[in-house]
Amino acid sequence: LLTSSLVQCGIDNFGIILFDHRVRILKKFDQPWNEFTIYMLLQNFIISSIVGTNDAVAIEYALDILVQEPVTNNKKFFVLTDGYTTCGLKLTEALVRADSENVEVIGIQIGFERPCVHRFYRDWIIAAIPAALCDGFRYKYRKDINGTFPILQDDNQLLKKRIIKGTNDDPQKLLNDFKREFTSIETILRTERDAHLSSGSGGGSMSLDVCFVIDVTGSMTPWLSGVKQQINAITSGIITKIEEQFPDMNFILRYAVVAYRDEGDNPKIEMLEFEKGNILNSKLTHKQRKDQRKKYHNEQTRRVSDFLSALKPYGGNDEPEDVLGALDHASKLNWDARAKFIVLVCDAPAHGHDCNDVNTDRFPNGFNNLKVEDVMKKLTENNIDLILCHLKATATKKMANTFLTHLHSFQPNRRSDELLREIQLYDNSVQEQNKPYHFVFVLDESGSMSGQKWTDLTDAYNMCLEKRLEIAQQLSKDFISIVQFDDDARVICSASPLSNGIPRLAHMTEGETSFSPALQKAMEVLNKVTDGYIPVLLFMSDGQGEGGPSEMAGIYTNYKSRGLQVHTIAFGKDADTATLEQLADAAHGKFHKCITGAELAKTFVQISTALTSVDGLIQEFAKKVSDAATNKLMLEFL
Repeated sequence: LLTSSLVQCGIDNFGIILFDHRVRILKKFDQPWNEFTIYMLLQNFIISSIVGTNDAVAIEYALDILVQEPVTNNKKFFVLTDGYTTCGLKLTEALVRADSENVEVIGIQIGFERPCVHRFYRDWIIAAIPAALCDGFRYKYRKDINGTFPILQDDNQLLKKRIIKGTNDDPQKLLNDFKREFTSIETILRTERDAHLSSGSGGGSMSLDVCFVIDVTGSMTPWLSGVKQQINAITSGIITKIEEQFPDMNFILRYAVVAYRDEGDNPKIEMLEFEKGNILNSKLTHKQRKDQRKKYHNEQTRRVSDFLSALKPYGGNDEPEDVLGALDHASKLNWDARAKFIVLVCDAPAHGHDCNDVNTDRFPNGFNNLKVEDVMKKLTENNIDLILCHLKATATKKMANTFLTHLHSFQPNRRSDELLREIQLYDNSVQEQNKPYHFVFVLDESGSMSGQKWTDLTDAYNMCLEKRLEIAQQLSKDFISIVQFDDDARVICSASPLSNGIPRLAHMTEGETSFSPALQKAMEVLNKVTDGYIPVLLFMSDGQGEGGPSEMAGIYTNYKSRGLQVHTIAFGKDADTATLEQLADAAHGKFHKCITGAELAKTFVQISTALTSVDGLIQEFAKKVSDAATNKLMLEFL
């Protein structure tokens, strides 16, 4: 097919190289294309029993031959291959060299094997049968051609020209199965149009697009702050690993974000699209390219961080969310890299009983006519890999299984861990994240807290628990206990389920201030809740109190095995900061100082959302996502 078309264009100064575990030069540019060359070509089409595909060496040989030719433009390689190679990184290096020498390399794969050629070559054609190669060339070179496309027509003169003297075979019979003439291909070849069937930074350069699809409903409040902090760690993690093993490679990394909520929330989707492609200048020195790459990647990290910092978690009326809608939006982004990832970070499943077993799902049959099958098909067609990060594995496991089932139906030859990379964002050291909390508020009601201070405290307390309800989407399993104290202490409520509503604070007694009785009462209410809850003690005072450190040390000894978290808060300018710091130290907790009511409210809300276990999970998230992306790049592309 190729040689007939070239000859009819008047081009016979082409070379032919065969490769298996060996590399053989069959025809150099100055050798004529005649019956002897054809005979040698056919004689050497022998399938070897020795395993090996030295395509990289063949390309290097071809480049060496081209160097000796006077032609300075329109240099092309057609690499006919099954897409498999045993050369590893050497193939990438050979393609990098071809790029630098302005040689267009087109990988052509013919047959029913699993397509691989598109993973290595920027320009490629895949044809199931030889006859389909004609259409492949037409499609490739028509993309930049305006107007009508040349109509296929028979050229009877071609039959005469194709008779090979000295043989008894009629070329018409040899090519009868193809049933095509090549006039149109010749016309297209003459145009010398450069069109890319597969865009990207190919030919040895590597590009990676990563889109973070993140649930930003109220239940994601503790996670979202951690994700914002770790984006930079993920970016640097991928870049560092690639540069360590492949320091000379041109590497472009782009980020996008799709933040989603649920039906009825406004806005439901917030997006940061990929920035337009930035191709590194191959003519720069190694150091200049490295500096250019670093500057570009820093800019990518900054723009994503700025976008994430503006996101606010809210909404989500039931447990399931519009996950499929978010993935559908992500599939329509301006993807342009050779390697593509979606990193889905969520704590709740998609709508529809094929993805969840939630009885309160508002859309049990799915939402907006989106089906899992359709969304997974779009990801497959766009060659996008999916990483699912479980924040609550039990909640999202059914959804993951449904995703995997449909991905398997579209790509039956790929392993499950290739189709869907699942990352558990917690390990045994932070399993307490799956447990509810027992919040014990120990609050100063002495005389100095009267007036605006008590109003500020009440507001801060209510905001704290409202945020807990928002995080749990009104399905909280937390318990609330309240101890109010002056020179004595009283229990206002003990282990009240937050799902029953936020318990009210009692009216103030306005006495003196003593810390010891308050902590003794706190011990009493802590004893009333089982081991299945993580105790969180918030101790707040605005004055000078007596005692406390020994009682707090006793609380720590008794409850540290349950993951006790203690926060002491000094409110106002006259608070006993020294003693409150001692209380925090005695329980290995945290001390906070708040002057104004706004600061007090902010601290209460932060305590309710930024729990210690979350930090550990997010650190795991950064490491595991970086590992998954770099492993994919190294194993399948480099």
